[in-house]
Amino acid sequence: MEERFLQIESLYGEEDLKKKKLNKKIIVIEILVLLVGSLFILETEGVLNVELLPNILFGSVSAQVEEINTEITRTSSTETTCNNGTCNLILYSGIRFVEEDNQWKKVEEARSLKNKGFNIVYLENDGTHKIDVVDFNMTYIELNFSYDKNNLGEFELEVEDGKMKTKYKIIETLFNETTREPYDVETEVEIEIEEDGQRNIIFNENPFGKEFKLGENSTTIKLQEPDTENLDDTYLAVGSPTGAFGEKTTLFMRSDTSQLNFPYVKFNISSVPFGQQIDDAQLYLYHFSHAGGSGNENWTINHVYNFSWEEGSSLGGPATYPNITWGNQPCGPNFDISAECNLTAMNWTVFDGITPKWVNWEITDAVKNEYDEGDKNVSVTIRDSTGSPVWRAEFYTKEFTTDTTLRPFLNITYSEPPAPVVNLDSPSNNTITNVLNQIFNASYTATVGDLVNATLSIWNSTSSLVYNETDSVSGSSNSSSINFTFSVDDVYVWNYEVCDDSVLCGSNITNFTITIDTTPPTFDNLANQSADANTTFTFDINATDALSPISCFTVNDTTNFQIDCNGVLQNNTVLNVQVYPLNISVNDSLNNTAYGTMDVNVSVFDTILKWDWAALMTDLISPDQICFIFRGDKEYCINSGTITGKWNLSGINLFPSDLSNNVGIGTSTPQNKLNVVGDFNVTGDIIMGGNLTTSNEGTIWDNETCVFISSPGGNSILEVCD
Repeated sequence: MEERFLQIESLYGEEDLKKKKLNKKIIVIEILVLLVGSLFILETEGVLNVELLPNILFGSVSAQVEEINTEITRTSSTETTCNNGTCNLILYSGIRFVEEDNQWKKVEEARSLKNKGFNIVYLENDGTHKIDVVDFNMTYIELNFSYDKNNLGEFELEVEDGKMKTKYKIIETLFNETTREPYDVETEVEIEIEEDGQRNIIFNENPFGKEFKLGENSTTIKLQEPDTENLDDTYLAVGSPTGAFGEKTTLFMRSDTSQLNFPYVKFNISSVPFGQQIDDAQLYLYHFSHAGGSGNENWTINHVYNFSWEEGSSLGGPATYPNITWGNQPCGPNFDISAECNLTAMNWTVFDGITPKWVNWEITDAVKNEYDEGDKNVSVTIRDSTGSPVWRAEFYTKEFTTDTTLRPFLNITYSEPPAPVVNLDSPSNNTITNVLNQIFNASYTATVGDLVNATLSIWNSTSSLVYNETDSVSGSSNSSSINFTFSVDDVYVWNYEVCDDSVLCGSNITNFTITIDTTPPTFDNLANQSADANTTFTFDINATDALSPISCFTVNDTTNFQIDCNGVLQNNTVLNVQVYPLNISVNDSLNNTAYGTMDVNVSVFDTILKWDWAALMTDLISPDQICFIFRGDKEYCINSGTITGKWNLSGINLFPSDLSNNVGIGTSTPQNKLNVVGDFNVTGDIIMGGNLTTSNEGTIWDNETCVFISSPGGNSILEVCD
């Protein structure tokens, strides 16, 4: 979530605006009608606590509970809550929060409000009586009284037992319930102060809106707070065309043509961050008193284009511009100056006869227009669209201090406006190509304002930027075609960032990929192979490609061999004893092709013959098997039957197919029908039909059950055992 901090100028003397952000996962109730000052959501760990103040609850409530990440940013007079890019900003009249215990607290919850933005104003100072404010909050004030004994009034010259008698007064302004005219209520208390001493007094009521006087000649103080986001709120009176009433705590609306009153309200909206979209704006006034009428009055609200007016005050005599009066009001006394005021109502609310309650007007268009124009202020006027019967409505102003939660406030909802919509047209996503020169095409549309530029960016597989180029564009929709030539095979990512004239920039939600592959595959195991004559030959050839999938293999000798696209090479025909040279190729999906060679060497069985002599000797009629071992790793055993070829097997008889051939064992040039070079061992009988002849003189000797025939050199020629 994007972090937002309100950057506004501190209006009560702090060098740096203090702000804190709360970033918690909390349970939030969404209320159809915002109840600021009436609804408090307490943020606790996994618990939802909601306090509704019944005396000011209004509107219907529809709650939906959900877990969200919420950012809350507060200043002394603003509160911004952001969820998923949408923010709600409340601009309060005066100081709403103070810092205490390392957190922002509502003013009514603070232990102390001293040195937290509130002013102690000396309305009178006689130089004799001194009033120091020790501390105060919304429920009490502690004052320290002292005096200069050399400058006392007539009453205060009485000093008894070292104590000075004097008086202090508490003055509160109230309003007549019928005429609504103001009047003062004074509470006077006589006190004694030690000579050269001090006296502390604690007043256990809300000190705001009251004056505190000390002494006969009088030093008078009053607690005030500076103007903040609510710059001005006042009412105008037809019966006082040059009068200004900005210091009043009440906004009057009257429908009596002889006593018409219409409010004007102005807020500073500079705390809305730059580049936002105004989604909603609601002005809230607390309607605490109503007289006359039958209910159902339509109270309209109009946008005042001229916001240079100021509320002024009736304390300084007739007001002059820019202090607003009935005679110089921007909309005109007859409500007919369209250049200064929108004479068509933006919205209205219908009074239902119930007080006290909050009343709100939607002023989204006014706030949006001023914000989009770069203006810091928005002003409105509230009027009665019915004109009869006679009635009077009263609302609290920002000067009302008895309960600061009931002062006017402006609730603005804003969000990050939608950025330009970007479509990546070509190359399509996940393109694989061996064409180095590419044209990247995109089309885009601005959601607000006009387009300014479009930037193509290309990154390689390590996320390094390899190319970017900016195209200047205009209008609400446009397109770009930017050419780039690649030099290295890789998987690349590309996108366009498009910006409009409100500094909103957007890209396609998906980065497209393009693979550049000009390199052929690589053989993994291509090598010469051996094969046996008259057998099936199979060899699985493997190849890899770093960027593209393998497509297929080919072999040049398609008469004797075949190969499939998986690289499996097989013979088509019976292979003769010879060497077959082959050319093998493999290509990837882009037809990048690799070439290689291999030989297939076809030969016959090796001539090492192993006979199961025991079987032959023990059962001459039916031999069990004859086994051939060739090339050291293959053994073929043949059961009884007839075998023909170089050797013939008929029943139990094994013999050369050509009876004129000699058989050599240990020699390739046999001189006899059977010529053995080396020793041979016989465990059975040797049956001879002729002479036993040796090339050298030898002996035959008995070794228990065996008879040996030896030559003079000691070489064993024949061993015969029982």
